Amino acid sequence: ATSPRRNRPPLHMESSSAPTPMLYLQAPCLITTKANPKPHLKAATSASCRALSPAAFAEAGGINRQIALPRRPSLLVLGAHYFGGDYNDPLFAAIHNISWSTALLVEASPPIAAALKHSVAARPPLPLATSLRVLNEGICPGERRALPFYSFARHGSLPRWASQTGSFNRSHLTKHFSLIQLLSRQWSASRLEAAITSTPVPCGPVSELMEREQVRQPSVLMIDIEGFDCQVVASLDWCAVRPALVIYEYVHCADAHLEAARRSISRPCADGRRYEAVNSGQNVFNMLVTDRPPAAARGKRRFDGMSR
Repeated sequence: ATSPRRNRPPLHMESSSAPTPMLYLQAPCLITTKANPKPHLKAATSASCRALSPAAFAEAGGINRQIALPRRPSLLVLGAHYFGGDYNDPLFAAIHNISWSTALLVEASPPIAAALKHSVAARPPLPLATSLRVLNEGICPGERRALPFYSFARHGSLPRWASQTGSFNRSHLTKHFSLIQLLSRQWSASRLEAAITSTPVPCGPVSELMEREQVRQPSVLMIDIEGFDCQVVASLDWCAVRPALVIYEYVHCADAHLEAARRSISRPCADGRRYEAVNSGQNVFNMLVTDRPPAAARGKRRFDGMSR
């Protein structure tokens, strides 16, 4: 008789019937009504948002979508900050219960990276991840090297978001002075200047980091690196990397860098895949979609992978 053990597949093989991991992504829409003409946010599943046409819903920044991930999904977060502990994280609620094969959290600020490592060890923010690592380094153009990283020293009277403004560009912090002073009169410009600290931090191109850390094709990529976001987006070949979802903060990007980022990630691929973008809050959500031409149109002259 045949041993039952011989009929079992090797343990490393994935069952073909294993469900496809799904990411359920929602973002509120910004609407106006006769009763409330001032723009206000409503939940994506609210009656007000569902009453909008698909185009108007996207224009209002609304997202309510299921995104299929690979069987062994990977996550790369550039500018992780206190991942899982930030009140304004646009992604965490959608991803914290996914079984990531690998998740890499990259944070340039040394004290925040140290706190995040402690948090990951004590209470992992992604409890189902097979591998969850924190890397203390930054992203910058050119060769890998150490540069001064600027941030505000921790102080209880600074706004919570002040710790999220750390950057290799000192002016990125100083441009927030007026907003901090508006919220708290005790912070004079000279006192804020004195609160800025700098620490040498290794940094290099994102492509070098992805190759070195073996996260060459992350399933989900989130970028929040205070002003350098759009330059990172513009630097990558999205038809080669092509995550299912890319989120990047655009509010601190110069107009030219923002336009370059949009051109780079909106370029359609030869297999008909492209990114559909929705601006929601301070971020651009880019979701990978496939345009499949009808059978009659296949074989016609193609331009940039799209039927014409």
